[in-house]
Amino acid sequence: MSRFLRHVEEACDTLGYVHQQAAPWIADIIDKFDYDATRFVRTHGTPLEAEARKSLKLGNLRMTKEAWAALTELGRQQPAQGLELTVRRALCAAHRERDIADLMKTSYVEQVQIICFNPCNAIETFTAAMPHMPKSLLPQLPLKGCSKAICECKVHRHYDYEQWTSTPNDAADADRDGTDAVVVGATTIIERAETTDRGEELKPIAPITALPPEPMTAWRRIGRWIWHALAIFGAICVLALLFAR
Repeated sequence: MSRFLRHVEEACDTLGYVHQQAAPWIADIIDKFDYDATRFVRTHGTPLEAEARKSLKLGNLRMTKEAWAALTELGRQQPAQGLELTVRRALCAAHRERDIADLMKTSYVEQVQIICFNPCNAIETFTAAMPHMPKSLLPQLPLKGCSKAICECKVHRHYDYEQWTSTPNDAADADRDGTDAVVVGATTIIERAETTDRGEELKPIAPITALPPEPMTAWRRIGRWIWHALAIFGAICVLALLFAR
């Protein structure tokens, strides 16, 4: 059974553009073409003839008999959009479920966050109250109050940047890191020198600066003069030829 079937059935039931009986057919197309299924779902199968498209008022829209039969009365009002939204909703849900499963299996990921670049009111309210959360508290997506045809929410690991960029002051951090480091931009300066097992003192690491310019040697100066002289001579020759005409 296709892993997309459950999500296609949910999309058919929620959107109402495609019959539930056509869900296995659409799931098989997604299995074959993945994200390209949004284009192939209308053209996969036996094409409708020109007279049939004309009688159905499809114009130049390419459509197969199987795709047309899969559409409900609501979906036939906008057949291309109805099929595409159904496929995209199922695709986003299936890939989001796969990504969440990977995060759940990752032992070092403790906090997660929901990111959506075009959020609905439901997800805006939720993320405002809970910007990040433990994996165990991650809600089922899409949220019940989601009003969008396609839930574009993605779940990512939450990174605590403030903890990374702060100066370690406690003894545990000092013992673990072995250095008292302060992050300044992209350059880390070691403020306390340490001693290796051999007794050699490690000097503080200075910030990276630009390399000094390479000194100009006598031969390079001569070569540059010759190059300038040849350039000037060439320009004079070109001007002489132009005026000679």
